[in-house]
Amino acid sequence: MKNKQTVLVFANESTEVFARAIKERLSHIKDALCIIIGENEFVSTGLQIAKDLLLNPDGIVIKTAKKILEGGPDRGIDRIPSSDITYTDRSVSFVKMRNVFRRYEPKAVVLMSGALAKEALAVRAKFAPDVKVFMLVKDFGIHCGIINHNIDKFFVENMAILTTLANYGVKERQIAVTNIPVPAEFDNAIPKDEAAKTLNLDAQKPVLLFRGGDKLTPSDKTALIELTEFSKRANVLVYCGTNRKLFEFASSLRLKAFNEGYDLNMLYSAADLLITRPVSQNILVALHKKLLCVVIPPSDKLEERSIKGLKGLVIDATAKGGMVTFIDDYLRTPGFEKTYKSVTQEMAERLKRPAAGALIEAITNTFEPEGDKK
Repeated sequence: MKNKQTVLVFANESTEVFARAIKERLSHIKDALCIIIGENEFVSTGLQIAKDLLLNPDGIVIKTAKKILEGGPDRGIDRIPSSDITYTDRSVSFVKMRNVFRRYEPKAVVLMSGALAKEALAVRAKFAPDVKVFMLVKDFGIHCGIINHNIDKFFVENMAILTTLANYGVKERQIAVTNIPVPAEFDNAIPKDEAAKTLNLDAQKPVLLFRGGDKLTPSDKTALIELTEFSKRANVLVYCGTNRKLFEFASSLRLKAFNEGYDLNMLYSAADLLITRPVSQNILVALHKKLLCVVIPPSDKLEERSIKGLKGLVIDATAKGGMVTFIDDYLRTPGFEKTYKSVTQEMAERLKRPAAGALIEAITNTFEPEGDKK
């Protein structure tokens, strides 16, 4: 847009939190305008109508149709898309992307999945060659659907992902290691005792925080049932977000459950341990807060791959009985948490590493100097 340093961030339901974090991290820059655009806005009209008519969220149809219309998390995980970026005005999604570029005149585009990579790269190549297109790899493992060799830069959390991308033919100069931005609300440091008091917790007991994802998995259910065993020795909290099934299940076990309306930073601040599947947004906040994280069995291939990238940053409790054994030792053994001091030290070092803000720096480097703007 005129006289604005504009960056477009494309997101879906699972990546919206990262888009919001990028926007917040750019908010201090005068005249910077970060626009978040939903990937679903590019779905063709016919497909959208089919989804609206056929997919009742509570009905049986969604269980079979959703994978066909949207694809599950494992769909195409090992398939590298074509790097062809030929623009075609016969495609609704290409025309919509062209209209978005024309309207906002971006300096940079940030993608977090491969859903719109071809459209963004094709429009950039034909109409706006100076625009930079970045890919934020927000997971600790790789879904090959994000790979397109025309992307200017991939931003990844660790060297394991960098190596994987390089093995798939992405040049190392196209890859940068960075901290994945988390929402600014988690910058607010709340003393643990203050958070425990606000939550009306027993100050004499440790706090175990379980956080799920956007679905209730068998792994989640098993972990929650096992956590009830510790409810007399610890404060057990469950953050459910918008996951109503998780909220209902946790409540049925008489665990203290919280939905999306609650202050998540307060819960993280009160916790001694976070228990979660290898879901990136859950763990990234724990790393940001330097909170020891216990990882339970994954629910899909991407989560499974993420465990390798998390080595040294979390407690791997994915083996059968691993979570119960670790927490029992943690609660039973005085000073047991000191055994894992190296993990929390690694978290602290990660926050200070020189490349921590590489993504935000790359975005701002696309902006014109104040005196050069039209």
